[in-house]
Amino acid sequence: MNNMKNFLGSFVSHPTVPESYICQPGKSIIPTGESIPVIDLGGRRGDHGGQQFTLVEQIMRATQVFGFFQVINHGISVELLRDTLAVASEFFEMSIEDRIQYYSDDPKRAVRVYTSCGMHDRGILNWREAMKITGHPVEKLAHLLLEKPNKFRDVVVGYSAGVTKLAMRILGLINEGLGLEEGYFDDDKLSGGGAFHADKSLPTVP
Repeated sequence: MNNMKNFLGSFVSHPTVPESYICQPGKSIIPTGESIPVIDLGGRRGDHGGQQFTLVEQIMRATQVFGFFQVINHGISVELLRDTLAVASEFFEMSIEDRIQYYSDDPKRAVRVYTSCGMHDRGILNWREAMKITGHPVEKLAHLLLEKPNKFRDVVVGYSAGVTKLAMRILGLINEGLGLEEGYFDDDKLSGGGAFHADKSLPTVP
């Protein structure tokens, strides 16, 4: 916990932004380019430049050209998404004393709160706190999940199940696009992955 001094909760009453959080011009490069590909999982075909592409073709193009994409009509309910955002917000609204017990610099820790992960050696820190829960299936981590705020465990387990199902569907489409043997991305291959991640920028910049 060497970087506890950088925990943003300690800067709530700080009159100015500490120098280590000020990014000088030219030190941060933000790439620009085309819009992020949006893939509609509710249908089998999508339009791009007047041409029709199957979901597999859309995903393969997005991964090859961009490396990532956004999905819509993914099957995760709006209610569950709202509940997930709500419990994440409630967590960061808790007192420093409640949040600090989950603070850790260890990236291998299954449940942790941290700040500026991997940034400390660069001399410029991120003005944010983050919570990360890593593991699959997350049900195995239920005993490690936060007791507060209320419903946190139930919501995160439900969200994780929905996202895992979505991930397996997308991996199945990628599997097909790559021409791999059926079931190459089986669920048991995700045993070390999967994550619930929530960022919160605190406090308001002075």
